[in-house]
Amino acid sequence: MKKIFMILCVLCIVNINVTDICAQEDVVKVVVDEDFENYQHNGPPGEDWEFEVYNKDIGVYADIVEDPEDSNNSVLKYIRESGDLVWVYRYFEPIGGKVYIDYRFMLSETEAVLYLGRIDGVYALMTYQGAYVFESTTIPNISTTLNVWHDFHGEIDLVEHTFTAMIDGDIVMDHVEINSDIESIDHIYFGFAEVWTMIDDLKISYEGGIVTNYTKLSVDEYTYNNTLKGIYNVPMETEQEEFLENCTFVDGAVYGLYESDGKTPYTKRFIDDLSILKIQSPDMSQEVQLSVNIQPWVASLKTVNEAYKCVIFFEDDCDMIVKNKRQYIDEDNTTLRPFVKDSHMYIPIRALSEAFNIDVAYNEQTKSVSIGGQMVECETVIVEGRTFMKAKDATQITGKKLLVNKENMVVFADDSVVLDDIEYTIFVNEVEARRK
Repeated sequence: MKKIFMILCVLCIVNINVTDICAQEDVVKVVVDEDFENYQHNGPPGEDWEFEVYNKDIGVYADIVEDPEDSNNSVLKYIRESGDLVWVYRYFEPIGGKVYIDYRFMLSETEAVLYLGRIDGVYALMTYQGAYVFESTTIPNISTTLNVWHDFHGEIDLVEHTFTAMIDGDIVMDHVEINSDIESIDHIYFGFAEVWTMIDDLKISYEGGIVTNYTKLSVDEYTYNNTLKGIYNVPMETEQEEFLENCTFVDGAVYGLYESDGKTPYTKRFIDDLSILKIQSPDMSQEVQLSVNIQPWVASLKTVNEAYKCVIFFEDDCDMIVKNKRQYIDEDNTTLRPFVKDSHMYIPIRALSEAFNIDVAYNEQTKSVSIGGQMVECETVIVEGRTFMKAKDATQITGKKLLVNKENMVVFADDSVVLDDIEYTIFVNEVEARRK
């Protein structure tokens, strides 16, 4: 089967610097109204048209010719006799809001795959009867009769970011979601291969003007995935202020971090998995909610799961990791931190006990501490009103296992946490990596 291709495309350009929403208007304005009646026959259209290749010697050209069905009508006929696809562009002032694209088209005889309209970031159509996947996207198939005129009508809503397409009055795409970064378009381009296609009555109109997309976002340190609606690979020890500083918002956008419900403002110091970044326009007419995904550990699944059962302290660090979440050792005293003395790590016993939901009591009269009802009789050190003890002694008091005991890091865990030598090494390396 001889394959013959035609591509009709619109290149959509995003205007990043527009900061105000233009007033919406009910009046439809026409920016292109091309009936080809005012151009000379057997030559290309002139003003506002540009050709990537125009060479009749090699059989690549787009000329104004007589309509085969009406000798009084002029049309644009694009011919491509051999070789690769080439393009012809029609430029216009950038437009946005609600955009309407209309034209008539006639296809030559072919049974091959035939692209019938592709608007970058918006849609793709083809006249091929069967499943077809292009760039991992399934392209909707349509059926058109050859050698007769057909009417195309497209409606692009750059506010709601949807697209609808009709051929001869039949809907072939209905309010399909489009790239949410697109705000405006400023040219349409056509490309064909090996046969001819005719275009007539090209009309592009709009209402509402260019509307700033306030929900657009770019990130410097992380990964932004518009399709999956999320920001990925955020380091574990990322504070809210640091996170927002690495995000670039459109001027005027209203944004904030929320809990996973998307409603409760985020108040914790470090960002948790599945917290929500909400971005809105000043008038609240535009909104997007993006999940924030903390950078995953590269350790085995078992190692990661075991970390959720651990409490971790670091030398000279005001933070501790409790079941894979980083927090202050003492919210009321952010200078409180473990220390090393005589090669032993001393940790605040109340912070450890409460992390494992073990009751801690202090007897003011006897100046003694009890953990889980058991009196603490081992050596302790009082620092800034808090009781510290050696990590190895804390295991006896709390009944928890000292899974890792290094001079700069100690890890307490339930007895259920068991790691072999390889898993232990991975675990230690990952914990230290996440601290940096």
